[in-house]
Amino acid sequence: MQTLSFTILGVPFAKQSFRFTRTGHKYQPAKVINNEQNVRLQVINQLPKPFKPFSKQIEVLSLVFVYPALKSFKKADRIKIESGELIPKTTRPDATDNLIKGTIDAMKGIVFTDDSIIWRMNNISKVYGQTPCIMIEMIGK
Repeated sequence: MQTLSFTILGVPFAKQSFRFTRTGHKYQPAKVINNEQNVRLQVINQLPKPFKPFSKQIEVLSLVFVYPALKSFKKADRIKIESGELIPKTTRPDATDNLIKGTIDAMKGIVFTDDSIIWRMNNISKVYGQTPCIMIEMIGK
């Protein structure tokens, strides 16, 4: 078993469903593709050398989506964030679908052979914090 931790800098981005052209061809908007490539590059740069993608089983120990503080936050909330505290984010996007999908899809073929080998996901949250990022910790074979 090997534990990996990644911090992917930038505002978390939800992966949208495919869009369709008038002729019925499906496509992803450029911003979705660019975000996925950004996540892939940051993960590649943080992998231990040498690394062989997990192929047996993976447990995601934690997955935290950190968003920047809103301009509308009260001063007390801003002070909390500046001191390193995380404040729960209860607005869109929803954490259990599109946020996870974009992050996991970007890691496919780099960290693991296929996302079907993920058997458990723990401690998934979306919060406001000082540095926008995605923090993920996993253990795999």
